[in-house]
Parts: sequence; structure tokens; C-alpha cells
Amino acid sequence: MVLRHEQQPKSEIEAAPFIPYSEGLQQAIALAKKEAVRRVDFYLSTGDLLLGLSQEETAKKALGNFGLTAERIRSNMPVSVRKGNQLPEEWQIRLSDTTEIAMELANAEAIRTGAKKVTPIHAVIGIILGVSGFARGVIEELSPKDPKDILIKLRKTSS
Repeated sequence: MVLRHEQQPKSEIEAAPFIPYSEGLQQAIALAKKEAVRRVDFYLSTGDLLLGLSQEETAKKALGNFGLTAERIRSNMPVSVRKGNQLPEEWQIRLSDTTEIAMELANAEAIRTGAKKVTPIHAVIGIILGVSGFARGVIEELSPKDPKDILIKLRKTSS
């Protein structure tokens, strides 16, 4: 018996093989997890990811060109999203749905460019390509550039 959802073809994103993350992206994700723990959240949001990326050297430089610094991003992040006394450990942090989509888009972007690893720049591109998510709103609010212009410039640097 074939289930209904199995009859539908997978999208390009779902069908794309995942390629490894670069050391820089792994570092940015580790920093993002620390931000989620600081905010007492068990989910790593796109805002946490953007904040982690803004502290990693390659993405920090690229984001800085658009007025997106760690300080400005952090000032737009919610201080705490959970109440209570249970603090998350880094290993307990899970990707939010929008962060998962952003990372899938980053993976697809890396494949599109022929990269062997997903880089921090690919992750920023994934955030911008996502139609929703906290970080996309932060980019639109804090940067004087249109996200489409940022996307074009980032794609030039990642090629």
C-alpha cells in the first residue's frame, strides 16, 4: 500500500543530498547554540543562527558590509523566551522549523554553486531565501540594503 504523501515527488530541497558543513559553519552553529542557551530557549532560531554567523569571521565581514553586526542583531533578539528554572544544555538545542528550512536552503545553495562544503555564506543565503523567520525580519529591518541586493552580492562572493 502506497501512502498518499509517498506518491508525490520530493522537492529539490528534500531530494538534495546533504553535504558537510565547513569548520566556519560548525563554529557559527556552536556560537548560535550558546546564544539559544543564553536566551533560555531549547530551539535554535534563525535569529540565533544569524547571531552566530555574525561572530564567525567570513560571515562577520560579509554581514558587516550590510550594517549587520553582532551587537545590532543581539539588540533585536528577545531576551528570554521561556519562563522557569530549567536551563537547556547545548546538546538539547534543536533547530526550529524555520532554521531547518534555512539550512536546507543553504545546502541547496552549496550544491548549486558546486561547493564541497556548506559555508557560513551559504547559511546567510539560506536565511535570506527563507520566506519567514526572525532573522529574515532582522535583515530587512537593520540593513539599508534590500535582501535581494544582499543575496546577489553574497552569491558573487560564494561563487
